[in-house]
Amino acid sequence: MIVGVAIFVYQEGKEDVARKGLEKNLEWAREQSGHIKSYLAQSLDGSNRFLVYSEWEKEEDFDAVRRNMMKKGLEDLEELFEWMDGNPIYGSFQVLSEGVK
Repeated sequence: MIVGVAIFVYQEGKEDVARKGLEKNLEWAREQSGHIKSYLAQSLDGSNRFLVYSEWEKEEDFDAVRRNMMKKGLEDLEELFEWMDGNPIYGSFQVLSEGVK
């Protein structure tokens, strides 16, 4: 399993539109091949920081989604990037073990 993580910081006052835009992109990602689950989280202080966490069956599935996301709706993504305060932090990870409850 592959885990993708992204941290976004948006300009003050753009939290609501950023959240809606990120949610729209997650809805699209959930329909893609190999998707297991995704989460959108906002900083506990309610600030302009967001985290996107997603799980994928294979690295190829995750790579395809990242490539196709840029083609899918560039207009939407351009707005999301325009409102950012700095560059997002991205990472993809191979799951080595799962936590136990």
